[in-house]
Amino acid sequence: MVAGCTGTSQSTESARTNPEPSVASTEPVVSQATEGSEAATTSEVSDVARVLDAFGSAPELVDEDFRALNSLVRTNPGEVRDAAIERLGASDPNLRYAAVYSLALTADDADSMAALVAILASPDISERMLAAGSLISRGDKSAFPELIDALDSDDAVAFRDPPQTAWQFARFVLIQYTEEDLGLLGTRTFSAEQAAAAKSTWETWWVDRRDALVFDRNESVYR
Repeated sequence: MVAGCTGTSQSTESARTNPEPSVASTEPVVSQATEGSEAATTSEVSDVARVLDAFGSAPELVDEDFRALNSLVRTNPGEVRDAAIERLGASDPNLRYAAVYSLALTADDADSMAALVAILASPDISERMLAAGSLISRGDKSAFPELIDALDSDDAVAFRDPPQTAWQFARFVLIQYTEEDLGLLGTRTFSAEQAAAAKSTWETWWVDRRDALVFDRNESVYR
């Protein structure tokens, strides 16, 4: 998305895209925003807070919420990043999701990357998937175990349209950033049972390869 994670370029439009699309179509979950050239004005900062705080409050307007948030990510990524970090502990799950989603798009320094790593321990699988996808796309291989662990999860990832499960999200990211098969490649009828059966193979892959894996930033793939 944020979601899913890809190595190709795409604008940061909403996460409400196809569940197992072409390589580029889950870019919203993890694509890295371009830093704004100037600090946002007071009114712009207010817009960031307003959009984040109202995210998901009206379910019928969630597409508009994504469009507004993605627009701010493009124009004021630094302000969005800072506001997102401030809201990661919110009690409202919609606000917390918006914060994680925004951070997944804008993390670009040690502090924001550390905040993403901390989200891997969240009890919410949607938050964990967003964080893991973003970290993997930025060269932080520590998120691989979280994705591998999700291969047998039928839990839904929030705000995906059509719906997407955790195993579908994890499968896409693992294939995209490793170019490995290990039981995950197949036709569009690939099933949850097949993904779950591949989990142990991926666990072994991680144990065997984790120390040697290096992220090729030119190709956006781990080798």
